[in-house]
Amino acid sequence: MTGRLSMASALWCSLLAVQAVALAGEPVQPPSPVAEAVKVTPELAADPKVMEIVDGLGEGQSAELPPVKVVGDINDVASKYGLDKNGPGARDYCIKMAWMPDRQRAIFYGANHGVPHRLNDVWEYDLPSNTWVCLYGPDLSKGGKDGFSDVDRDSAETKAGIIRTRRGGPAIIPHSWWNMTYDPVLGAMITPCSWSMSDPELFKLLQSGSHRPPFWAFFPEKKRWEPILGAKGDLPGYENARQLEYVPELGGTVWTKSDGMWLYDSKANAWKRLGKSAGYGGGLPAREAVMAYLPDRKILVAHSRAGAGKPSAGYDRSWTSHYDIAKNEWKKVFESKEKDNPPAGMDAATNFAYDTAGKVCLLWDAAWTKALWAYEPETCRWTRLEPNGPPPPGGRGGLLAYYDQTRNVFAIPGKWVYRHKAAAK
Repeated sequence: MTGRLSMASALWCSLLAVQAVALAGEPVQPPSPVAEAVKVTPELAADPKVMEIVDGLGEGQSAELPPVKVVGDINDVASKYGLDKNGPGARDYCIKMAWMPDRQRAIFYGANHGVPHRLNDVWEYDLPSNTWVCLYGPDLSKGGKDGFSDVDRDSAETKAGIIRTRRGGPAIIPHSWWNMTYDPVLGAMITPCSWSMSDPELFKLLQSGSHRPPFWAFFPEKKRWEPILGAKGDLPGYENARQLEYVPELGGTVWTKSDGMWLYDSKANAWKRLGKSAGYGGGLPAREAVMAYLPDRKILVAHSRAGAGKPSAGYDRSWTSHYDIAKNEWKKVFESKEKDNPPAGMDAATNFAYDTAGKVCLLWDAAWTKALWAYEPETCRWTRLEPNGPPPPGGRGGLLAYYDQTRNVFAIPGKWVYRHKAAAK
């Protein structure tokens, strides 16, 4: 065991285990339906070599993948930055990939701070074919001198504060942080787009305009960005470096912010406030924390950083909290005052996903410990893993990761796969 787990927290975790069983039979709300047969293009043939690797993995085993393939909307901007060779690559504060259950692929989006580029491209990764698919080729880089020349400043949309390129993508683009998720009812990735270090005139129009909150949806099958307009209800203000996660029991997407919890229902195009921050005590996730939804336990798990430190060197404290969906309650269940034991949760350095077969949250730290960690939500314990096989690739190139629910592996696209436990038969 690492860090300190109080007797009260341990009891709370045990109660969660009982409650998860009860909730499994009596969900707060039936999970939102997902179509069983969904058209997915481009169609990609599975690579026999890749599937031999994936299917051959035993419990606790890892393996390297062959060189990745790249297809899709590879335009001149994408080629200029070499995205046609290896795909998007991790970007500043952009490492989260969202699993799309209807497409059985993982989606990625996010803009660098500006070097070497600042792009609004969108990608999906298909493990069986080991392929990055560019779903929306990037518009002009918004980090350059002429980056906003693809915006029609005289259009009615622009003057109304809907800032998009002539091709339709968002022109004011932030890091994704953990502020992106996939809504299977809408069939789209959703994310807020605002960034103060943009074209001053356009940013002023965004702030004063009607696009509130400034959320966008990306439809992977249509390969199209669309602004989410006309939302009703209690509208939240924009905030960067927070967490979005789709929660079927609530019928929408949860947004954790410094001022509390918010819920977006895409069917009704409506927002409501779940609670103010003061009502959640000290359990509400910190800025730049990572978070995952646990469908079997009906909770969210977040891992945060604390204390002194910086992205290049790590942080001397970390803590983990659970959100009880039925009770609308956050609770801190674990705290470590020992640096890197476990490493802090941070959306620029540590990727995070729930392994539905292994019943653990997997935290991949490519920056500090360069190790894979497992968090057991039932006991609130962290363990450093030692995969039987090649270690995960370190450095910036290995930051992107996700859990592939269909193939039961934790995957670093085009590089590495790991199976924690065999799926129940």
